Amino acid sequence: MKYNFPTDDDFYNDFAAIKTCHGNTAEIIALYRQSSATDTDLFGQSLIDRFPERTIAVVANPQTALLAALERPRYRNEEILWVATCNEMLTEDHLAPLLHRKIDFWPTARQFNQWEHLVYLIDTNYLSFFKYTYVCDVFVTFQAYADRFAPQFARLAKPDADISTVLSLPDLLRQLFFSTIFSCLRTHFLSCTCRMTWFERLMLMSEAQIAYEQFRLEALVPFTD
Repeated sequence: MKYNFPTDDDFYNDFAAIKTCHGNTAEIIALYRQSSATDTDLFGQSLIDRFPERTIAVVANPQTALLAALERPRYRNEEILWVATCNEMLTEDHLAPLLHRKIDFWPTARQFNQWEHLVYLIDTNYLSFFKYTYVCDVFVTFQAYADRFAPQFARLAKPDADISTVLSLPDLLRQLFFSTIFSCLRTHFLSCTCRMTWFERLMLMSEAQIAYEQFRLEALVPFTD
């Protein structure tokens, strides 16, 4: 199935001004632009074979995938390849190019149930289809417990919040999110202990606590996940 992958100049030009310390912005944009000309099931699909050692992170929106590729190309000390479904629904077509790869799925709260169900079915019916897979429930948790998080994180509780929403947070809050969330994603599924680690740290944080965390993060030079 051919999805509507972005090919127009305006889409890619919007990202040209983003400065990244992880590589050349123009080169990263060019990779995705070249890939989109031949992609059939995922935005960035042609890069999957080009970078066989990278963990693949799947989102719905191509803007999110390209933004994350520029601003968050690593987490868990791993190189990440961001791809997008260009569709709210996850389908078997999207999963076919991901055979035998390490995959992190990052659905919005609205997409979570459908994505999780399909990944579970594929993982159960076709043993070893994925080398590793994880469907992140971070945005579901934010939506379910919106009133229990500090106001600074309120935008993450929206049904369509995704990784690009995180990247739109002020720099230090973004670092705080990544330091709590990504540092916990070390097993196939989040254990209760890991879940409470990030949940408790971000939940009910007062202005003073956030200020302290920001001060602590400022002291980390350079910042690491």
